[in-house]
Amino acid sequence: MIENYNALYNKAIQIKSKYETIEAQLNNREIEKEQLTDNMKNLLHKQMIYEDAISYMKELIDALSRTHINHLEKLLNSAVTTIFFDRKYRIQFEVSEYRNSNCLSIYLIETQEDGLEIKTDIKDNGFGIKTIIGFILQVYFILYHKLSPIMFVDEGFSSISNQYIPYLRSLLNSLKEEYGFIFVLVAHDPRFIDIADQTYEVKNGEVRLVSQP
Repeated sequence: MIENYNALYNKAIQIKSKYETIEAQLNNREIEKEQLTDNMKNLLHKQMIYEDAISYMKELIDALSRTHINHLEKLLNSAVTTIFFDRKYRIQFEVSEYRNSNCLSIYLIETQEDGLEIKTDIKDNGFGIKTIIGFILQVYFILYHKLSPIMFVDEGFSSISNQYIPYLRSLLNSLKEEYGFIFVLVAHDPRFIDIADQTYEVKNGEVRLVSQP
């Protein structure tokens, strides 16, 4: 009978030890569960903050882009109205989304005598207006990236009509005065000699100063 008691007692001790081990494991699991729950809450909170930050960043980028677009649009309109003084031109930008990225389209709006507005894609216009638009886009690229304000223009203005050349000079002078630009015009067209501050001639590989103020 004592032997049975000892056996039962030892078995009870084993069961109690196993129970205590299981209970300790359960307690540890409960602690781990609470820790994981807290971590999940923190992660969810951080995710919300991150998503809010991304949202604000997108709004900021859109605002900055709109500011840059407005600046460029204003610069183009100033150039167009300065040179093409006898035409009621204005430039209009339209931003659209294409394949998850922004796409910028440039249109020329011409107001007729009767007030009717004709809207055309800049690509469908003459070389004169496209030359000026392309030139101003290059100017803006230099300003935006804070590059040295020096531009070499190789036969770039040859498509400009005679009556607009003096106004082209006004535009170049205003860019020189306001932003410190230096324009080096390479041309065979004698119409541009009079608008240059200095004129050089290249002959047989030699450069010769022809005129200066």
